[in-house]
Amino acid sequence: MIHSPTKSEKYFEQIQKEIKGFTDSSWANDACDSIHNEKYNLSVYFPNSDKDDFENEEWSFFVVDIDSGLKQKRTSLYSIESVIRFIKEYQNKEFQVYWFPPTYNPDTREEGIEHFTFSNGYEQEEINEIHELDISDRATLNDIIIIRTK
Repeated sequence: MIHSPTKSEKYFEQIQKEIKGFTDSSWANDACDSIHNEKYNLSVYFPNSDKDDFENEEWSFFVVDIDSGLKQKRTSLYSIESVIRFIKEYQNKEFQVYWFPPTYNPDTREEGIEHFTFSNGYEQEEINEIHELDISDRATLNDIIIIRTK
């Protein structure tokens, strides 16, 4: 078993060097340490062992959990570098938003993934659809078109 606050602290520091906005989200009785970024609804769970023994809640990999409301996307990664790269790619998603009648607006605007939330008027199905877009894919929602550009 390698679960230790010292090791988790090093992972946290490595992530914080590259990406701001994470806080410690671990609880004393958790199976592993974790951090959370509120802006992106993204959590990272740290490995707690050097081997995988799921019956004893031990695993040797990181888990990045993206929560877009009713749907979660979990990704297992095996190095801190791959975790940082994955998070940066997720944060860099950009979308071009176009309005058409009845609320036509000739100006378009760029939005990051963090814009598409309940508080900005998006429904859960719409949020899920936007999260799943690949580059150049589009979603049509009511009176807007959203195209993923990055």
